[in-house]
Amino acid sequence: MSEESFLDLSFASGEELLVSYWGHLTGGGLVIDDPGIEVGQVVSMRIVMASSKTTYRLYGTVLKREPDSKKSIIAFRPGEAHDMLLSEARASSPNVAPRRYVRFALGTKIGTLQAGKATLVNLSREGCCLLLDEPSAALEVDNEVTLVHEEIHAIGVVVWSRGLERGLRMTTDEASPLLKALCGDLG
Repeated sequence: MSEESFLDLSFASGEELLVSYWGHLTGGGLVIDDPGIEVGQVVSMRIVMASSKTTYRLYGTVLKREPDSKKSIIAFRPGEAHDMLLSEARASSPNVAPRRYVRFALGTKIGTLQAGKATLVNLSREGCCLLLDEPSAALEVDNEVTLVHEEIHAIGVVVWSRGLERGLRMTTDEASPLLKALCGDLG
């Protein structure tokens, strides 16, 4: 593998960036026009969102190249602050408020009292994203959910649903013990 490659990416608006955002990865990523960089190559990205005049420097790895569609998928490097980029992109979209707290990418198995096991995709002081192992009518929008990790029980409410993913809103009092257990001093 050679040295890292540099990509200069520009998006006219947050909405344009959201179209390119690849949320099926635990740490997120982007689907971009194929820059001709080989799979596995580390890339340094300068990402400009023109509408808000902000620039982000993020690192990632070329995960996949799709020659037919002339697209590449770049996975953000674990620990990258892509959540702030995503939050700003969402905030510049109509009727979406920016996130108040950083999300920590986890990919950790966790239990729920209502639907068995799930993967805790990410966690913040005000909520989380779950990826269910299988469909569950018990975890529909507006339903209360109890997350279980070791001795910790945290209650949240499902606020969005997309396929097997569920977004939960939690109070800081409910989320804090999970943050401390799973993220240590970072949370």
